[in-house]
Amino acid sequence: MARAVKIALEANLVLNRFYLLLLAAASILLTVSAFHVRAGQQIASPKRIEIKAGGPAVTLSGTVSKSKEVVYVFSAKGGQKFTGRITQKDGNTGFDVTDPSGDGLPEEENDFNTRLTATLPKTGDYKINVSTFETRDSRYTLVVRVY
Repeated sequence: MARAVKIALEANLVLNRFYLLLLAAASILLTVSAFHVRAGQQIASPKRIEIKAGGPAVTLSGTVSKSKEVVYVFSAKGGQKFTGRITQKDGNTGFDVTDPSGDGLPEEENDFNTRLTATLPKTGDYKINVSTFETRDSRYTLVVRVY
């Protein structure tokens, strides 16, 4: 009987260690996906913008470099539609949109769009990440709308 109890305690200890290892791995994956950074890129401080649902389009202009993307944050409700398009750019510049969980939108074919129309799956803060592959600074104009 004592041997059976000892085996059960050891099995429980192994399961607890396995559970802790799984939690650590999940935490690492969440951290990596939340930052969504390309190799060698710095994270810019997000700029909060207001996009009124059903209102006029918002025009965002700026300069982006290969080493530092530009990040915008806006709030939206699940089920609303988002449209975005780059209307002017110097070189190879694009954008992606991540939901409040840090996941890309299902309609995105990749994380480097010049035009995107998508349904926003969740209520919360979304990020628009503007980036470039150019070695020099690249100017852009991005027009976004939520409806």
